[in-house]
Amino acid sequence: MAPVVVDELPRLEPPAAGKLAGESAYASFLGLDEFSSPDFAPPGAAPEADVLADLLFDRCLATAPLRQLLAEGQWDGSMPQLECGRFGALLGRKDPPAPAELREAGHSLRRAGLNPGWVLAAYGHHLDALLGALEGGAGEDRSLPAGAARSLVKIALADAAQVLDAYLESQAERAAQAERQLRVLFQAMPAGVLVLNHELKVLRANVAFMRMFGWVIAREVLGRGVGEATRIGELPGIVDAVLLARGKAHDLRVFRQGEDGRRAYTCDIEAVAGEGGTAVLVMLRDVTERYRQREAAERLRAATDLSHDAMFLVDPQALHFAAVNATACKVLGYSRKELLALGPQDIIAEAEIGRLEQAYATLAAAGEAGEIAVARLLRRDGSSLPVELAQRALRVGEQQLVVVAARDLSERQEAESRLRQSEEMYRETFEHTAVGIAHVACDGRWLRMNERLCEIVGYSRDELLQKTFQDITHPEDLEADLEFVAAMLRGDIQRYSMEKRYVRKNGEAVWILLTVSLLRDEAGAPRHFIAVVKDIHAGKLAQEEHRALLATLEQRVAERTAALETANHDLEAFAYSVSHDLRAPLRSVGGFAKALEMSYRSALDELGAGYVQRLVQAVTRMDLLIEDLLRLARAGKAPVRRVPVDLAALADEMLHRLAAAEPQRRVHWSIATLPLVEADAGLTGVALENLLGNAWKFTAGRAVAHISLALERDDSGQPVFVVRDDGAGFPPERAAHLFQPFQRLHDDAEYPGSGIGLATVARVVERHGGRIWAEGRPNEGAAFRFTLGGQASGSACRE
Repeated sequence: MAPVVVDELPRLEPPAAGKLAGESAYASFLGLDEFSSPDFAPPGAAPEADVLADLLFDRCLATAPLRQLLAEGQWDGSMPQLECGRFGALLGRKDPPAPAELREAGHSLRRAGLNPGWVLAAYGHHLDALLGALEGGAGEDRSLPAGAARSLVKIALADAAQVLDAYLESQAERAAQAERQLRVLFQAMPAGVLVLNHELKVLRANVAFMRMFGWVIAREVLGRGVGEATRIGELPGIVDAVLLARGKAHDLRVFRQGEDGRRAYTCDIEAVAGEGGTAVLVMLRDVTERYRQREAAERLRAATDLSHDAMFLVDPQALHFAAVNATACKVLGYSRKELLALGPQDIIAEAEIGRLEQAYATLAAAGEAGEIAVARLLRRDGSSLPVELAQRALRVGEQQLVVVAARDLSERQEAESRLRQSEEMYRETFEHTAVGIAHVACDGRWLRMNERLCEIVGYSRDELLQKTFQDITHPEDLEADLEFVAAMLRGDIQRYSMEKRYVRKNGEAVWILLTVSLLRDEAGAPRHFIAVVKDIHAGKLAQEEHRALLATLEQRVAERTAALETANHDLEAFAYSVSHDLRAPLRSVGGFAKALEMSYRSALDELGAGYVQRLVQAVTRMDLLIEDLLRLARAGKAPVRRVPVDLAALADEMLHRLAAAEPQRRVHWSIATLPLVEADAGLTGVALENLLGNAWKFTAGRAVAHISLALERDDSGQPVFVVRDDGAGFPPERAAHLFQPFQRLHDDAEYPGSGIGLATVARVVERHGGRIWAEGRPNEGAAFRFTLGGQASGSACRE
């Protein structure tokens, strides 16, 4: 840096005396006021010589005898030696003091540290004594001649002037010395200092300021505005505000953009008022490094606060925290202020404090990172937190500190515990599962297997590790297995399952169910296969045996079904043929029996008439049985032609017909709203006629009978039709036999019938793909439920 040249500072001249002090001040200088202390100090600025002389002359004129003497005498500008001697006698000395003596006395007093103003004040008393002598000598005896009196006055005035000159000279020297001291102090100040006038232009600037802001010669700065001199744009406005308020401002923060970046300053400003106007003192301190350190510290704090680890800055000597981050406060439950009042010994177990102190001492001495350790920190609520501690020594200036990072291990320990449990479960599953499990390399080598797989194939683990799956696969199954493997490696399939055979160590083939999936790495490259092997050998043998038995059974069933179908066909043909063949002679027998009864009734006795009646009844019953057999045969042979059938209408028609045949009976019936069904009209009519006919027949014993046709729904929502009566009923245990041909549950004399009706109903329902079942109790009625297996739509209702 270029040397700084400091111009000579202008000398500070004292202001005019009349502007700084009144006449009372001058009177003090002249000793005209009461003088009592050698510490008397005159005003800051001394009066000029002519002013003092005027005051002395006015004092002399204020003495009446002296005025008279002066009026009579002449000022000749000289003083004889005699008069000087007489003047000295009046003063109690031989000769009056010479001016040089007075000046030397003033210098001596000043060198002795006494105020020269005290000398001037003492001279006031000397002058009083002189004037008193003059006044006494000017009495009636007039011991002094007029010329001598005038000379004495001139001597007194000259003497006073000498004293004043000595005083002013001493004051000037003191002012110059103070000026020099001020100049040295001003230039020696470490802070940059400016003195500004009221226009905010620079009057003075010290060396520190010029160095701070890059000025070389002081003349370059003087007269410039404060903004131009400092290149701080905001400073003129701040100084102007302080100047207007005639106040002061301290520790203001201002900034300047320098070549090395943004620089920071603290600024003190004070307005100083004087007779010549108001000046402004501006003091600037460069705090850029401190500001940058603070910013760096704040950035570091912000960065550490973002860390998931708890961070501590520890003083190992005092064992207290110098700094902590937000994570430390969060995990321990303290505020930052609370935690900074603590130390590491407050958050660890008491038993570990000694070990901690030793570790810090060793770490501080070594000046390097310590070993990572696991510890438990104590939270504010008393709970403990497992952490992993990483520590490093850190020197900050002359202070040795330790940086501690504590990482919460609770989640990791929990994850490790879960991982151990998972691995244990995996091992247990792998080793103790009922199926064989193996990891197989992409080239077929066995990598790992469980004990169950070894049992299945008959090899030990060590033996299998020396083989491939190709080595133990049955030759007849290997090709299909390899095709699956190739497809999986190409990515065509993700997994496959197949039944195949392994060749055991003893040479036996064992059937297994193999399920294979491929595990790939993060890049998608194949790593190894996971194979699950289930021993199905026993099941496979049983399956083969079952298949053989099933084939035999199917053959037998087919043979028996064919025989049954033939028998049924023959039976139906026989029944149909018998029915037709029997009807013709049966009609002849019936016709002749009726003719015999009608034509020869009178010729027959009672017994003969009874025989004829029995014959007619037997023929009628035989005819009914033949008709029922024909219906049953037709129900089994006739094709089903589905059309919409209104069961409600059919039931209503049948019940009205039954009522017309037996008008003396009291029967109430009801028919629910029924959907139309897709069914064979003729066959469903036969079935419904049998069901309603049975209900009518078996309610004959009731004075008032009730019959109904209702609708229900099964679990799938299909319609279920119900024919219910309150007639004779039947035992529940006989319900399974009702639909077999020729099965009768009641006496024929009480309820006549052929036993074919319900069998016919069952045949019709089965032909439609439905089912029928019955419920009943003796003397409580019966309910017959049936479905027809077709779709239902619409509805109908009859009562």
